[in-house]
Amino acid sequence: SFEELENTLFEKFGGVSISYPYGGAGGMTGVYYSSISQLVYRDKSAVFMILSKDEPTSVGYFNNKQTEWEKTFRQEKILIMLHSVQVL
Repeated sequence: SFEELENTLFEKFGGVSISYPYGGAGGMTGVYYSSISQLVYRDKSAVFMILSKDEPTSVGYFNNKQTEWEKTFRQEKILIMLHSVQVL
């Protein structure tokens, strides 16, 4: 569940911000073409944001978890993005 993922990410990184549409407002809606099923899908996406200082460890963690989360949430792909930021 999203709540379990929230708790896991909080414990691992010390904080997590979430925007998702299930049970309320928020999240993002989108449309995409699946090259796997060759169908067009409309969906609602959950967005989890984590800030981490330890880039190599974080990248490894998300690489290891991606396939597991795709199975858990029954997704063809889960997009994980990494951005370098400068905190002011």
